Amino acid sequence: MSRTYIPWPALTDPQYPTETTHWQPLKDALDMLPLGLFGRNIYGGGSEVAGFAVGAGTGWLTAVDCLEFEIDNSNNQISGSANLVCQVRVCVRVENAAITVTPRIYNLTDASAPTQSGAVACSATSADFSGSNQRQTIALTLPNGKKKFVVQVQKSADTYEVWAAKIAWDVFVNG
Repeated sequence: MSRTYIPWPALTDPQYPTETTHWQPLKDALDMLPLGLFGRNIYGGGSEVAGFAVGAGTGWLTAVDCLEFEIDNSNNQISGSANLVCQVRVCVRVENAAITVTPRIYNLTDASAPTQSGAVACSATSADFSGSNQRQTIALTLPNGKKKFVVQVQKSADTYEVWAAKIAWDVFVNG
């Protein structure tokens, strides 16, 4: 049995589209898509019910039911892309406005807090997270290498309970 091959028309033929520079951002995103890196609203855990009770301390505590989030940025392959956004969204609240709670992103791999921005102290008590600074977005500058991250919170005093809930990670190209 023999096969007959039909030659594909040359890409320079005017009836076929040609690659132009406006395809480049899409091409870069598609190159990274198989790495499983891009996504919005990736569930990160947290709990609206279980919080950190009195006696938990005032140091940095990993949020209750928080899931680890891993990103492989070896050789800055991701952070080298233009307009990359890596952020976590978290809702926080306190039992009593006499104390505050502050969230942060923590690098488990290096046991350190990476460069980040957007986290502020919150003293709001609304159970529906509608109060001032209860819904926070923390932007992360990705370090080089394969890293695991979690969300942590810190209480200003160990006199009341605090919560961190509705944690969601976003990694996407903006623009």
